[in-house]
Amino acid sequence: MNSGRIHIVSKLRWPFHHQAAVTLWPFGIWMTMRGYGRAGVVEHEEHHWKWQKRTLGLWYVAYLALWPIYRGGRRHPLERAAYAIQDAVAAKAVRLLPTGEISWGSKAGA
Repeated sequence: MNSGRIHIVSKLRWPFHHQAAVTLWPFGIWMTMRGYGRAGVVEHEEHHWKWQKRTLGLWYVAYLALWPIYRGGRRHPLERAAYAIQDAVAAKAVRLLPTGEISWGSKAGA
């Protein structure tokens, strides 16, 4: 799936320091352990990778042009599909609860 392009780091640098992960095609996908351990984040970032590659980087121009209106996160039009993928994966996730029980779904153990 990731062909070695995912790099796990302890902390992302500015301006991404508040994020769990960032994708910068063609260089790679950087994730904190917090991001890597969260169900669906890898798939979210892989979606960005595919679109950045498909548009040969013009995705960045569109993202930044829309930034003043939407900022980042779920409201941004170029984030919506990635979050939908992330949410779908998280909804199917299996989690081990502190009690030792296994639970299904994104709300498990929350």
